[in-house]
Amino acid sequence: MLKRTFIRLTIILLAAATVCTTEEDTLLSPAEANAQILAAYAAKDIQCDQTHVLTIPVFVDASAQSVGLCVFDLLGQSCEVWGSDENLPLTCLAISVAI
Repeated sequence: MLKRTFIRLTIILLAAATVCTTEEDTLLSPAEANAQILAAYAAKDIQCDQTHVLTIPVFVDASAQSVGLCVFDLLGQSCEVWGSDENLPLTCLAISVAI
């Protein structure tokens, strides 16, 4: 009986948490977004023994999912691509234009 009550309460709380999530809850400030992207830049630079600077910073609130995709694509690049002039994934470019 106690186990069923606990499971029901957990389901209700999880459902309420997803319903209470607004679009603003999934947005990152420009500082948070840039910090995550810069961390990916630093990790990739260390891995590939190179140095890059963030050329296109995020100036507006960005969705956490878009920033996560950008970071994932940055870290997934080979060192050969990372060393080229065309090393910025399209997912990172799309962050600044997404409204």
